[in-house]
Amino acid sequence: MTEVSDPHFFLFVLWTLGATGTYVDFEDAVAEAYRMAPSKFGWRTRAIPSDKAVDQALRDISKRFGKGFVMVSKNRDLQLSSEAVEWVRANLNRLQAAVADGVLAGHEKPSQRPLVELESVDWVRAYAKGADVDAGRVKFAAVLHLTPDAANQAWQDRVGTLRSAAQRSGRILLLDFLGRLEAEHPDWLGG
Repeated sequence: MTEVSDPHFFLFVLWTLGATGTYVDFEDAVAEAYRMAPSKFGWRTRAIPSDKAVDQALRDISKRFGKGFVMVSKNRDLQLSSEAVEWVRANLNRLQAAVADGVLAGHEKPSQRPLVELESVDWVRAYAKGADVDAGRVKFAAVLHLTPDAANQAWQDRVGTLRSAAQRSGRILLLDFLGRLEAEHPDWLGG
């Protein structure tokens, strides 16, 4: 699966709108970002575009790449700078792969962030693939953001939430990790 941050994806949105050598309307950019990735650029509670999400992406772009990477007119129309065009060209395959994978449209910020974090832990990936790891309740609790002495119900709730999010996004590695955790440590989950 290809992961793309909101700011990087928004640069791709501007690219697809043709914001190279010409300005595109801010509202058109908001609408296209929402069309391509509603869970990244939409309201959490309603199926409508969020200009706040686009504004945040623009702020993040300025922080990462510097002011002027995306040029903004007095009317808030948007255009990629030549440096931004070069960046998108250099990353085009990755951005297109993310769109093709459907990662962007199904990416739910609240539920995916912990999954991405969990997948980034080396021993979690090894454990999911069947390797023996030196990890007890304390180590598992840390990666699940629990205290080691958390009640069984807290463990069940956390594992259930992660399983649901992993299932929705097709994260097989994490489903394997959670399945093995449940099979090998049922006492932690009240089983």
